[in-house]
Order: sequence, then structure tokens, then C-alpha cells
Amino acid sequence: MAGTLIYRLQVDHIYQRRFGQAELAKALKNSHWYIVTRRPSVRVLESSASVDNQILTVDLITGSDLIGSRSVQTLGLDFGEAEYLANFRTYSGGAYFSIEIDGRLAHGDAWALASLLSGADHELAAQEVLYVGEAFGDNGSSNVWQRTRAHEKLQQIYEDHADVDCDIFVVPLSLERKAWTTDDHIDDDDRGPSFEKYYQHFATSEGAIRKPSVDLIEHSLISYFAPPYNEKLVEWRPSVPTRAMRLMREAGFRLIQVHLSGWWGLARFHSEMVPDRSRSHLISHDIPPEPRRPVFRGIAAESLSDWRHSAVMVREGQALLDEAAERTGVTIRVFGDRAPTLRTPPGVVLPSVPALEETTAAQAALRADIAKRREETRRAAAPIPHPGRSTYEPETGTIVAGEREDGTVIRRRLRDPLTGKIDSTLVFGDAGSGRSNYLQVLLAEALMTGMFAPAVADVAAKGEWRPWFGSSDERLLLAEGVDESIRLLEALCRVIDDRAAVGSYHKPTSDSADILLVVDDADALLHDTRGAALVERILTEGGALGVGIGIVLGDIWAFEDRPRLMRALVAADSKSVYSARGDAVLKYLNAKYGSGRAETWGDDEGPLFVVHQDEDDAILGIATALLDARYDEAAAQALAINFLGRLQRVLIDEWRQVGDDPRSWWSLDSNGKRWFIRRHDDVWLLVLAETNAPNVTGPDLIEWAEGQIQSRYEVDLGRWEVGPGTGAVGTEVLYVEVKSDISPKDRSEAVKRFITNLY
Repeated sequence: MAGTLIYRLQVDHIYQRRFGQAELAKALKNSHWYIVTRRPSVRVLESSASVDNQILTVDLITGSDLIGSRSVQTLGLDFGEAEYLANFRTYSGGAYFSIEIDGRLAHGDAWALASLLSGADHELAAQEVLYVGEAFGDNGSSNVWQRTRAHEKLQQIYEDHADVDCDIFVVPLSLERKAWTTDDHIDDDDRGPSFEKYYQHFATSEGAIRKPSVDLIEHSLISYFAPPYNEKLVEWRPSVPTRAMRLMREAGFRLIQVHLSGWWGLARFHSEMVPDRSRSHLISHDIPPEPRRPVFRGIAAESLSDWRHSAVMVREGQALLDEAAERTGVTIRVFGDRAPTLRTPPGVVLPSVPALEETTAAQAALRADIAKRREETRRAAAPIPHPGRSTYEPETGTIVAGEREDGTVIRRRLRDPLTGKIDSTLVFGDAGSGRSNYLQVLLAEALMTGMFAPAVADVAAKGEWRPWFGSSDERLLLAEGVDESIRLLEALCRVIDDRAAVGSYHKPTSDSADILLVVDDADALLHDTRGAALVERILTEGGALGVGIGIVLGDIWAFEDRPRLMRALVAADSKSVYSARGDAVLKYLNAKYGSGRAETWGDDEGPLFVVHQDEDDAILGIATALLDARYDEAAAQALAINFLGRLQRVLIDEWRQVGDDPRSWWSLDSNGKRWFIRRHDDVWLLVLAETNAPNVTGPDLIEWAEGQIQSRYEVDLGRWEVGPGTGAVGTEVLYVEVKSDISPKDRSEAVKRFITNLY
């Protein structure tokens, strides 16, 4: 067993020719590799663009190769989420474009527009790799902008293509992520990688990369694409290693895998050596032990492991990443707020494009198709209309609250039929997603029961609730704006006080009705100290005294610095999230602000999964054993080693401290598995690590951990909880109990998904 170095590169931008703007230096400061490419020229036909109803259509002229004829393609895209789309312009004979989107200027090469509008079409997105280079300097002091300002090879490429109807592009690349594993593609007894040498040669403790990493990545790209203008490093020769290759093997790494990521990207890079026009390229090279056959590109090992993750990626990685990349969207990677001003490069003569006849019919058909698909999407996302009659069931106290995709009805409780308590409701998420519609359905249902009086706090004063209350003289329980809403909530809290003082309120009467208060767009009200206190009181006390509340929020995360308020909101009886990944968001909020876990692991509990956070890493593991908290560090570590050797039949040599946390220690066993022993407030906990992920927090953390568990085991999970931890600053420990038998899954597909995410 040896290690694998893993690097994922992203395309920072793709731009034609050289530019003199100093802003590019800042924009490309972290780009240490670059690719020079070419493709048949793409030009926007003058005056062909149509911008109307947030739909852009345009005619572009290009070819499928450098020697064939050119043809016109009509392309378009729905910018329906934009409020303002206008002023489409072209420059330099149609080679460059700009357009205003919601007051911001988007601009770029005509090719980038063509690839965006076509969804990275196999022909339009294709770029042939001519040259690969690096720009690192001393300790990262150089970058692509500095390197390409005075570059003889680039100048030669320009000169060689002066009479060819093509565009030359420079593609700066930067490191999106790096990782290393103790796994590779060969089954043997190699001692594995050295943690110390990895940080000595390939990365700094602060997360930056070192020169040998830059060299290995450049070497991998060149030997993979074999570009015609590269003269060095065109072969990967383990028998004649470069300095970086020697350091790689010295540090215990045998395999390097570089993912040139096309996820969300525009380009499909290819070369004579790599004819497949893929969005993503997985490049694998190794330095295997003898015997090995002479291979100057790719893998030289005589045989691959049947089960190791890295071996799976060597065999199937390209197909896995191809599939993943094709499922993603397409976006123009520009410089964001660091973008240079609108540029038309000086001193560059572009091939002229002959004007062709109008293609208005093709554009009209395309626009009609885009508009049709937009309407279908709108109808699919529209709120479910109310049937106009009561759906209340007195036996269960529930109403119809929606419908699943399969047509089954979703019911939610309005009031408890046994106690009479009115359920509270919290709705939050994206604007325009139907949040307020949910409150309107809730209030309509309450009124149709004949048991409720309505009260509305329209905090944003949109006026949408006025028709519910007739004339202004009758709108006694309608408030608009923050100040009026506070007065309404104060009045309802006095009702709660009066009913609590009597002490006999059980069900509504003609003289004392139940009240349902809905608070629409409550964010501003909750930012007011008085308003937040009143909402909190009605949430916690009102339901039992006949004053219920339903709240719509936009940004619930804005109140994370007020844990008491968050606990009251999250304790609402019914919660709905109108945003992507709402299930994970609710699980995280319930874990963090719901009833916490009092102890690490009870004696009568079954299997337990636990997630610790160590600096930038989240570690998912299975709780394996408890040790008495009174043991000191040395005794706990010795007992853990004894336990593992006696019951698990595995050997570990020594414990290493986890970062700066003196209560957390880790080690590798003889099978390459990671074990952690951690001093919680109540016990020492021994954990077998399942996997880890960097920079994952909040709902993403639960979504990732639950996905990893479900991919490995047949299991029913309980509720996620925050519980005892090591006391490390800024971290929280998450627990989830297993509520069923647990059995391993056939992991072939799960492993593929896992390692695809890793790369």
C-alpha cells in the first residue's frame, strides 16, 4: 500500500489573445498553469441578436474544423430569473460581445457565448490543446498573466496561425482542491506515505502548494495531451524520473491523479492524443515498483487492485467523471467583481466574417420553444390551489397542506383534538416560492372551521392581506409595518395573560374564540428586540391558550447569533422550507437548536454514528467503545490499543494529536483504517473513521454524512443531535442513532459516487 496524490484543476477563464490590462494580473494571481488552445473562429453576425422578455437569441457563424466551410447556427437562452436584460453589442467584427444583466455588464469572446447558449455542444465547445505551461516562480511569485506577457512559444503560435481562420485562446488554470490518500492502485505491503514529507515537499501547513506539486501537475498535463508545441516532459518515464517524481516516491506516493475539471465549464479540451471531447479529464500516472513494462503515458503497473478506490478510478474514473460533468450546467467563468474593463485587444487583426441572409424564422421558432419550456417550469413550481372548501378533520385536527408528486395528500395538524392546543407554524425559504401562499391556505382553513378569529401582521406592508378584512374600520386585527405589528402582538399577549389568569381556557366559545395569527415577511419584526420577544412568547405560550401563530421568514440564518430566538422558532410544531435541500436544512436546525444530546453514548443504546470537526475537516465515524473519563491521556490511549488488539484484531503503533486539540488523538491500524480517541466531557470515545470531507459545515455537513452512511449500510437513522464534544473552540459534534438492524450494502455504485466526489 502506498499513497495517491490527488489534484483538481479549474479553468479560471478562457480568453483570446494577449491583453495589456494590469487588472488581469490581479485576476489571475492564483493561476499557476495554462493551456494554449485553438478552434475555428466564432463570430456573432452583426445585428442578429434579439433581446426580449428576458430571452436572448443570436446567430453565430463558425465551422466544425479549420479547413471546412462555415455555417450559421441560431442559439438562444432563457434569462427568466433576470429582471433586466438589454443592450447586446458586438465588437471587433463580431468576435466580442457585451450585454447588461440586471445593471451589470457581462462580456466575453463570441466563442464563450456560443458554448454557453449551446450547453457546451460537442463541436462548439471543442478546443484543441496546443501547448501546456506553468507559471510558479519562487514560492508562487509568478502567475499566468506575468508568464504570457512575454512568451516566445505563445508568440510563435500566433505567428503560425496568422493566416488561419481560427481563434487562439489562453486558458489559465488554478488549483480547486488537493487531497492525498493512503490508498493507491496496487496490493502490496508498502509502508505508505509520510505525513511529514507530504508537507515538506508538496503543500504547506497553511494550505498552499509547493513547487514539486506544480511540476507534477504540469508534467501530467503535457504527457497526457501531448501538445504539438511542447518539447519537454512529453513522456512520463518512471525509469528516468524528474526531481518532482523522485520526491513523490520518496514521500511514499506511487500514483498521481489530476482532474482537469469541466464541471460547469465551457470547454471540451482535446488533442490528437486525446480525441474524445470530454468536459472533464482524469489524468493518472504512476511510479510502480519493479517489474514494470515501459509505459510513457499513463499507468505502468503490471496489475491493478480489485478493490482499492484509486484502482477503481484508474479503470473507470474517466467514465465516472464524464457522466458527472455532463449532468452539470454551463456557465461563463469570468472574473466576477475583479473583471477587467471592457476590452478589445489592440493590434490584433481578426478575420472578417461575410454577412449572410437573415435567419429570423429560426430565431422565432427557438424563442417560441424557450417560452414554452419557461411556462411549463412555472406551472410545475406554482403553489397548489386551494379547493375552496374546508378540508378540516375534527377527529385528527388536520387539514390538507399539499400534494406529493404521486398525488397522495399531505396533511398537517391545525389543532390537537385532545388538548385543544393550536399548532405553531414556521415557513422560510426563497422569495417567490409560495411561502405566503402557505399562510393564506392555513388561515383560510382556520376560518372555514368556524372556530378561529383571524389576525394578520403584514410586516412588509405589501397590502395583500387587506381584502381579508373588508373596510378599514373592520380591520381591527390587521397590522401593516413593524410598529403596527408590534402593537397587534402586544394585544394578543394581553389575551394570553387574561386567559392564563382565569386558568380555565380549554376550547373556543362564542365569547372567547381561538385566534390564529399569521406573520408574513417577519424578518424585520424579528430584528426588532421588542418584536422578537413578543413572537417568542406567542410561540412558546400562545398555543395552549388559544392563540396560534404562523410565521414566514426569508433568511432564518440571520438570527443565528440569537440562540434563544432560534430555539423558539425551531420548536414550532410544523416547519416547511421553500428552498433547495430543505430536508437537510431542517435536520441541521433541529439538531442545533432542538433538544440536545445529554450524554455521548448510553449503555442501552445501539450503533451510533458521530461527526467530529477537526480544523477544516469533518470526520464521520462509528462509535466503537467507551472509556471512563477519569483516565488520563496515556492510560486511555493504552487501553484503546489493548481493546483494538484483543477484540478487533488490529495493531496500531502510536497516537498522534489532532491539530491543536489536546483531547483528540488519531492513529492508523495495520489495515490502513483510521481510529480516533477523544476525551468528551463525560467519557473517552473510541471511533472508527468511515470517511472525511474538508470545509463542510451546517446543512451540508448533515447531507454529506447521511449520504455516506446510506451509501454504505442498510439502516434507518434517528434524529441528528448536537451533543458532548472535546471542547475544541468553534466546533460542534453531531450524533445520529441507528433505529434498526444495520448491514453493509453492495457498495460498488456507492463507492463510485464517493470517489467521484473525492476527485
